[in-house]
Amino acid sequence: MTNYESFRNPDRIYRGTDFWMLNGKLTDEEMIRQLDEMHKQGVQCVIARTYIGLESDYPGEGFKAHIRTACEHARRLGMQIFLQAGYMPEHVLDLPLAYSLDYIRITKTEDALLNEEVLHRADGYTYTRYPSGTFLDLFNEDAVAFYEENDPRGEYVIVLEGAEEAGVDTKVDSDEHPILPPDEAVAAHMEKGLSRMDAIKAAA
Repeated sequence: MTNYESFRNPDRIYRGTDFWMLNGKLTDEEMIRQLDEMHKQGVQCVIARTYIGLESDYPGEGFKAHIRTACEHARRLGMQIFLQAGYMPEHVLDLPLAYSLDYIRITKTEDALLNEEVLHRADGYTYTRYPSGTFLDLFNEDAVAFYEENDPRGEYVIVLEGAEEAGVDTKVDSDEHPILPPDEAVAAHMEKGLSRMDAIKAAA
């Protein structure tokens, strides 16, 4: 016989796992607020994932402190949280421009933006190409080798089991996984006061 109450409010084992993309400037208050909102909607398990637009000292002490706060709050809510770390191929911080995938832009103007290469003009449209600055060019063997050598993956012990977990280990060996130095063009914009993300966009 069907248990309709269990169907309306299934146990955690029957629920899905949601991606929780960490971007912008992380704060304890905002991470707690988002976990609370997800919990209200019935979310019981999330994968916390670094993503495009992250503005933090990843994988530094501030980032680890915010992750610890999220883990501790998830424990209080009885939620399960997985921690996935590392740079995704579509957003590698401080990626040399020569290793980044190009964008194609189509406009109704004949003017190309700074650093754009005009590929073709036809029927009132201009087709240009410019480097993304963050998307890894997976067709470039040197770019892939750079990613494999420098991607700081595998730092975290991954699972926190709701209220049953006794502790959280978010240790990162900063010496083993240093933050990559910025590309020269990116560094020049950062010296002018731009944030890392704004500098990447400006250099592209």
